[in-house]
Amino acid sequence: MQVDYEKVFRIERYDPQGVYPEAAKAELDWRDLHAAPIRLSGFPWFEQERIYRRLPLKPAEPLPEAVHWLSFCTAGGQASFRTNSTRLAIRVKLTGHPDSWNITPVGQCGFDAYLGERGTAGPARARYAGSAQVAMGKDTYCSWLYEGLPAEPRTVTLNFPLYKGVERAEIGLDPGAQVSAPPPWAKPGPVIVYGTSITQGASASRPGMAFTNILSRRLNLDFVNLGFSGSGLCEPEVARTIAAMPLSHEPAAIFLDCDSNIRSTPLLKERHPAFLKILRARWPAVPLLVASKPPFMTETHHPEIEAYRLERRDFLKGLVEDLRAAGDARVRFQDGGDFYGDDWDECTVDRRHSTDLGFYRMAAVLEPLLRSMIFG
Repeated sequence: MQVDYEKVFRIERYDPQGVYPEAAKAELDWRDLHAAPIRLSGFPWFEQERIYRRLPLKPAEPLPEAVHWLSFCTAGGQASFRTNSTRLAIRVKLTGHPDSWNITPVGQCGFDAYLGERGTAGPARARYAGSAQVAMGKDTYCSWLYEGLPAEPRTVTLNFPLYKGVERAEIGLDPGAQVSAPPPWAKPGPVIVYGTSITQGASASRPGMAFTNILSRRLNLDFVNLGFSGSGLCEPEVARTIAAMPLSHEPAAIFLDCDSNIRSTPLLKERHPAFLKILRARWPAVPLLVASKPPFMTETHHPEIEAYRLERRDFLKGLVEDLRAAGDARVRFQDGGDFYGDDWDECTVDRRHSTDLGFYRMAAVLEPLLRSMIFG
C-alpha cells in the first residue's frame, strides 16, 4: 500500500489552529513599511539607496563577496508605529524561499510582532503578539500577525527576517485605522553590533528572539545588526564602511563579537586591534564592548578546543586592558564563556548556534553591562 504522505501530514487535517486564515482576502488598507509615520530602523543607508540592506550597496570601496551578499539579509531591521487597528496583516516579497536546516522558516524568512512599550517593565512592556506564516517553497506570503484586539492605540514593533532579504513589505490595517509615530528611542544613536552568525541571529526560532532584538526591546534602543554568517572576519574595508555610516547622532555603543569566525589566532591578533583602531578614529568616545566566543559543544570531548578558546579569550581581554591602560576608559571586555551558564550545552541547536534559550541568556548577561555603559 502506498501512502500519500503529502496529504496525510497536512497539519490542518488534524489541527485547524496550525494554519492562519487567508489574510490576502480581507478588506484592509495596505501601506509600505517604510512609509511615514512608520519608523524604519536597522538599515542606516536606506534613505540614500531605498533598499532593505544593512551595508551600502555602493560603498566607497568593495566589500568582501560574502559580506556584500549577506548584507541583503535583514537581520535586526525593525518597523515601529502606533495604531488603533484591531488586526494587522503583513504582505512580503522575499529574495528567496525558506531553505535552512538549522533555523525555522519563521526565523529565516518571517516577521514577528510585539505590542507595548519598549524599555519598560510590567504589563505595559513590549510583548510578543504573533508571527507571520511563511509560505514553504515560495518567496511571497501574506499572513495575519494578530486579530481581534480592541480598537485602542498601541505601539507595534515588527522584526524583519534574520536570514533572507526583503524586496517589498506592506502592512494591512483596518480601513480608516489611525497610524502615528512610535515613542522615541531612549537615545537617538544606535547600538552597532558587528559579528558572526550568532550576531546575525542563528538559530532563533523567530526574529524577535535574536539577542540584538531582545536587547532593543529591553533598552529601547535602535540596534544595527551587522552579523555576517561565517564572515565576521574584521576586514579593514568593512571597518571603514561601518565608520562611514551616515548617522545624525553618535552611536549609543559599539559591540564586537567576531572571535568565532577568525579561526586563525595570528589573524585574530592582527585584525582585531586594527578593526578597533579604525572605529575608534571615527568615534573616540563611544562606549565599546569586545566579547570573546561562547563555548561550543565540541569542547566537551576535546580539551584542546577549550584551550584554543581560552587562549583567544585571554588575548582579547588583554587587548582591552591595554587600551584602558592607554587611556581609553570607555572600552570593556565580556567573556563569552559566561553567556550561556553552566549548562551551556543545552543552549544550541547544532552544537554552536544559539537556541532561544541561548539568546535569552546572552541578553541577560549583556543587558546590565550595556545599560551601565550607555546610561551610566
